[in-house]
Parts: sequence; C-alpha cells; structure tokens
Amino acid sequence: MGGIFMNKKKQKGFTLIELIVVIAIIGVLAAILVPSMIGYVKKSKRTADVANAKQIHTDIVSLLLENDEARSSFYDPNGSGSGGITMHDAQLDSDYQLVLTMRIDGGPGVSTHNYNWVGVRNETQDAAAAFNTRLGYASGQNDIKVPIRLVEQDGQKLNQWMIGYRKNSPDTIEIWVGSANQPLICLYTQKSSKK
Repeated sequence: MGGIFMNKKKQKGFTLIELIVVIAIIGVLAAILVPSMIGYVKKSKRTADVANAKQIHTDIVSLLLENDEARSSFYDPNGSGSGGITMHDAQLDSDYQLVLTMRIDGGPGVSTHNYNWVGVRNETQDAAAAFNTRLGYASGQNDIKVPIRLVEQDGQKLNQWMIGYRKNSPDTIEIWVGSANQPLICLYTQKSSKK
C-alpha cells in the first residue's frame, strides 16, 4: 500500500504568489500605457480637426475670391466688421478683435441644430447661403457634414465650427471650434489674398 503514495507525480502550475506578481506587473503596465494611449487618441482627433479647418479655410477663401456678393456679405461695407470678440494671439502676445461671420454644428450637445452654414449676423446670411451652395449642402439635410472629432477641451464642449476674420486685418481669416457662438480653439488662421 505504501507504493501507491510513492507514485504520485508533482503537479505543475502557478503558485498564488506568482499569479499576484503577474497581475501586479500587468497593473503597472496598464497604469503607464492607458494615459499615453488617451493622449495619442486626443492628438489624432486634434490632427483631424486641423485638417478639416484647413479645408474649410481653403473653401471660404476660394468663395470670397470668386464671388463678389458673398465677399460683400462676409465683410461689412467698410471692411472693418461690426462688433467683435476680444481674442489673444499668443505668438504676437497681443489682443485683437475677431469678427465671426458663419457657423455650423459639428458635434452633439447644441440647443439648435444648424446642419448648414448660417450667418452669425443678418448681414452674413448671403455669404453663408453662397458657401452652402458651393459645398453642395442642401437645406433639409440633417446630418453633421464636418464632425468635430475632439468634442471636449478642458471641460468645455466643442460642437460648432466658426469662421471669422480679424477686425484690424480682414484678410486674416480664422477657423475656430467652440460652443454657443463662443469660439474656444483657433484651429487654423492664415492671411488670404487682398479682398
């Protein structure tokens, strides 16, 4: 009978300590990698938004160069813009007035849905209509044409694209994202040809 117990083979497997060590290593790696991956995702969304902003800029500049009526509607008659929002240019370390002209919804969480470009003021409605025609945006379409990929920045919702120009330099057209007609992030700015 003693021989039965002697033939028992030693079982192979992981001990509890080994499993705990492996789980701890996986936890440390996850703690390091997850924030990095989130950062990469945000950066890729921002890159996509900048590419869309460049395309919007190209399209609006092209329209303004080709269509005198749209240009007249985009700028006020004396070319200086009415009103304006005080913004800060970090590169020049100076403030300037941004005159918003058009906006379109680009994300969730807006109270009214503007799936076509609309004028921010009555004077800019004709420019917005010409821009919609140029882009082939038909009224009645209810889908977001140019989605904003990065939908939140520092706790603020980003759900509208906005086009504007600098009051003291109307040939500097800027593309912004923001919310409720409040520009929050300038994604693209560049001087266009003289108007």
